[in-house]
Amino acid sequence: MLTVLVEDQGRVNYAGRIGEPKGLVGGIRLAGEPLTGWKARPVDLSAVAAGIAHAPAGSTVGRTGLRGSFTLDAPADLYLDTATLGKGFAVLNGFVLGRYWRHSPQRTLFVPAPVTRAGANELIIIELDQVAEAAVSFVAAPELGQLEE
Repeated sequence: MLTVLVEDQGRVNYAGRIGEPKGLVGGIRLAGEPLTGWKARPVDLSAVAAGIAHAPAGSTVGRTGLRGSFTLDAPADLYLDTATLGKGFAVLNGFVLGRYWRHSPQRTLFVPAPVTRAGANELIIIELDQVAEAAVSFVAAPELGQLEE
């Protein structure tokens, strides 16, 4: 079985490239031969995160599935620092916080207080690229990159 992950990274919204096709464009071939009977389907990030959450400690799920936990005294707004991560998605307590990418200017993901809880909280990282260090932290303020040109 062949699985291909196609990621939508947005659209060009200026000049002559408006409306440019993205993703798998045209026929699909393997070793020069057309592939038929294939299906496109979305990736259920919640199901992937659940698989990582239930995997035995130290096992690898997919490209890289990382799981960690932390404790809070009370729910709180937080900012997840993604600087040590490559490219992927962060899921906290079953809620998809969003995607991150080392090559984007934004280095933090906002964690709204209603997603957190007093006591144990579980963070799942669905890494599609490569982790520089398998550790993340929370910071006091967002890091959104350069704000002015």
